[in-house]
Amino acid sequence: MAELVDACDEADLSRGKVAWLIAEGAGITGATGYMAAASPDGLSRLQWLADTHGYQPDWGCLWNAWREKRASAETVRWLLDQAEVEMVVLCQTAPAGDAEKVLALHDAGHLTQPGSPTGLMLLDALRSGYKEASLALLAIRFTLEGREIMSATLAAAAACSGRVVLMAVLSQLGCPFKSSAWDKDGGRMWPREGAAVSGCEAALEFLAEMGCAKPTDGGPYVAAASNGDLRTLGVLRRLGMPFGPRHGRAFARAVGAFAAPLPALRWLVEAGFPVRWGAAAAAVEERHGADAEEVRAWVEAQRQAAGAEEEEEGDEEEEEEEEEEGWEEPGEEDGEGEVDDAA
Repeated sequence: MAELVDACDEADLSRGKVAWLIAEGAGITGATGYMAAASPDGLSRLQWLADTHGYQPDWGCLWNAWREKRASAETVRWLLDQAEVEMVVLCQTAPAGDAEKVLALHDAGHLTQPGSPTGLMLLDALRSGYKEASLALLAIRFTLEGREIMSATLAAAAACSGRVVLMAVLSQLGCPFKSSAWDKDGGRMWPREGAAVSGCEAALEFLAEMGCAKPTDGGPYVAAASNGDLRTLGVLRRLGMPFGPRHGRAFARAVGAFAAPLPALRWLVEAGFPVRWGAAAAAVEERHGADAEEVRAWVEAQRQAAGAEEEEEGDEEEEEEEEEEGWEEPGEEDGEGEVDDAA
């Protein structure tokens, strides 16, 4: 019978039905409270469960209320007094919904000390496109740090949400939009960021219109290709995004580590993206998944077709392969590895 209570969706989780199930011998479990906490009237539901049936809300209730957009800030406030707060976990994620949940956490004294772990929460809010929560966290961090907190890292996080209104607000507040706003490789620890991964044409055009410097490593194309996003690949080319260094390292990443699907890889080749088939053949061995063999066979066929011609080019470009930031057309360099459209 306990499964009946756990299986009740929001529409069925009425007080009368829960009371009937309990009278029939069903027990209230954690999942009952979790569903209640995630509902718009979660506070009254949880209070009824506690007062009538002795339910003790736990961390799971708070987590559900924090992450569910429909859940109210009032539910979060009440749960902050009732349940243990796992701040290490909570501060890695932004609350779904408006800024009131952030303010509830702040008012409860969890974001009031310098060094409070608001940085990860802020980045998650920006990546998720939560404008109100982002602005509230920015204000809290500025008050705590007492110094300028705007950075290109924040801009890149906002850009990957694809929310132009959030990007525009950050720009108005003085946040610097650099080449990483187009694409920022987070490595193994952090998600890839930047407008290219968002697939939002308006966000990409916003960066172009504001004269944001473009990366010259081919990274935005890798980001779009890894999502199989042919439309964004076309937008990047239309906006004049550089393909990157001629040594083909970006294409090798798309083939291997970022596992771009075959249609996207074909698009890159047909568009003239720099390719070294030897490097691509080595990179494809990193690839796993349903299409790994198909892509491997395609790369090998292309490598054999390139043959001696690629070996000749390889001798001429040996020094270039050791460069990290690639190359820029004369007169387009603006800082390291960026093309400045505003020049």
